[in-house]
Amino acid sequence: MGLTGKPGPEGEHSANGWVGRHQMIFMCMPLRTAVFMCSVGCMLAGFVVLRWQPLIERDRRPFVGGYSEQSRILIDLLETSGLLWGFLGAGGALYLKASWLRAFYCYQGVRLLAWFVMYALDVPLLSNCELGRDDPKAFTALYGPNQAMLKLAASGLCDDERSLLYMLSPLAMLLFLQFFLATQRLLAEIDEEPAYVHNMDKAAPSGSYYQQSMGSLSATAEHFAEAGVPLPGMGKASLAAGGMQMNPAMPLMASMNLAPDFGTGRAISMPLRSMA
Repeated sequence: MGLTGKPGPEGEHSANGWVGRHQMIFMCMPLRTAVFMCSVGCMLAGFVVLRWQPLIERDRRPFVGGYSEQSRILIDLLETSGLLWGFLGAGGALYLKASWLRAFYCYQGVRLLAWFVMYALDVPLLSNCELGRDDPKAFTALYGPNQAMLKLAASGLCDDERSLLYMLSPLAMLLFLQFFLATQRLLAEIDEEPAYVHNMDKAAPSGSYYQQSMGSLSATAEHFAEAGVPLPGMGKASLAAGGMQMNPAMPLMASMNLAPDFGTGRAISMPLRSMA
């Protein structure tokens, strides 16, 4: 087998996300386990931000940003809401609920987009970090009264903070991207249906079960017409034309369980039966 990521004829797979017959992430973790752990991690992160946000603020910035007020508020909202979305993701991975997993998948997508918004807001701010030390008034006029950045600039840590953000935040984003793709692959496995199921008209009955009384007027007329035997009270011309009108001399056919005898051409009585 080549590098297609598909199972080979003997059940062996290449090393691009498969071990045996199971898809893996990081070549060691099954998809469901990875999605479940990511969901639990989002719930824990949301709880920590909700409970101890001022204590973790400085240590969190090099990984997810938040140097500007706008990016900090955005990240706080997303990570706090991870309590709900992480719960849905964990439940979806545990019970294979596609709708729950899809909701968590959408949250992961929004969280990834927030990284790019953070770069657009925080990178210009960090690039002019030294301005907060040299001319705090000009810095405040440009970026607002950002006390966290002013303290950082006064401490002379601008270069170190820039290096940490440029090195750690892409790694954190790539890690989260792997979990995002794991959720996508797990959803594809759950939602997968055979091709013939997609081509069926789901609004129409399947026709698997069909029942018809052999003593009904239409069924009796069909048997007589196939044998070329005239039905009592109905002429051959009427049969050939498919006419089903009853004349006044014709007995009630619903009570006559008749069928043609193909050997003799005569009508014989037969019991009702079902066709399935």
